[in-house]
Amino acid sequence: MTLLSPLARLLKTDLNTLLCFRENLTTEDIVSYMAEVSEIARKTSVDSAVERIRELVKEYPSCVELMHQMASLLTGLSIIVPCTAEQQERNTAVAVELFERVAESDDPAYANRARYMLASRLIQEEEYDRAGQLIDKIPTYDGLDKGQLQISMEMKKKNAGAAGKLLEQKINQLLQEVFLQLDQLATVAVWENDRDRAWALAEYAQQVMGIYGWDYSKYTVAFSVAVEEKDAEKCRELLEVMMDSLEKPVDLSESILYTHLRKKDDETQSKENNHNEPEIDGTQDGEGRNGGNEMTQQMKSALLAALEKDEKFAFLREKYGDIGKWFEKV
Repeated sequence: MTLLSPLARLLKTDLNTLLCFRENLTTEDIVSYMAEVSEIARKTSVDSAVERIRELVKEYPSCVELMHQMASLLTGLSIIVPCTAEQQERNTAVAVELFERVAESDDPAYANRARYMLASRLIQEEEYDRAGQLIDKIPTYDGLDKGQLQISMEMKKKNAGAAGKLLEQKINQLLQEVFLQLDQLATVAVWENDRDRAWALAEYAQQVMGIYGWDYSKYTVAFSVAVEEKDAEKCRELLEVMMDSLEKPVDLSESILYTHLRKKDDETQSKENNHNEPEIDGTQDGEGRNGGNEMTQQMKSALLAALEKDEKFAFLREKYGDIGKWFEKV
């Protein structure tokens, strides 16, 4: 017994981990626990969900993947269910604590992901020195592209269905990355007082996201430019268009980019209809009518919260007063 403490120090762990005889969790186990925590948050309370996370981490103190996934879940919990500012602050504190534990772990993949998340938060908090220290620890090339390797294998095997699905998922990912970079590049153009270029980039982004097939995203880069220019009238005009677009479900059947993903949704719909469940629309990410409506409300709630609290939207509050009432009318 007297050797336990020095042994724990030598192994860079603690007594709880040292004496933990449970096997590590599988990814399937972790996904199941995440679903459980989300359900607790929706049906009971956010605080109960956080308490369950603490119990799981205490039960599996050496499972780095569990800690990382639970921390990630916590950062998005306010989108899943309504949270007060105090609850969001507590959620963030627990998530940061978990990310910090993962960042110090011996698992390079998850440690680097945790450093990325922590650095992103520190940048938002303008703690650039600490963020830079974490960024320096992240390798420039953090591993090979596993997805591209899987695509190459399915192409070599001439497995059309699997290759098509993987390629469409890859395109979806790349389009979202391009969209994010265009949004930030347009913001940079405003900072450089290049107004024409900023709006040209917004128009270009609208064309790109038109190919993607989601109307809401077509206008968000333009909205970012209008916000940077503090053009309240333009912001209001764009918000009305964006809110209107959220009411229209995205139909994958109209896009040539998602043929194989649509087949998957059709198969899911067929199975569920056989169980006498409601039909599912071909909406983005396989969202059904109820799922689409829920996602729409979550997005509206998140946007309203930002409009009411974020300092960058203060000019809108000054112009229109009670932004919540105006937002409800929109």
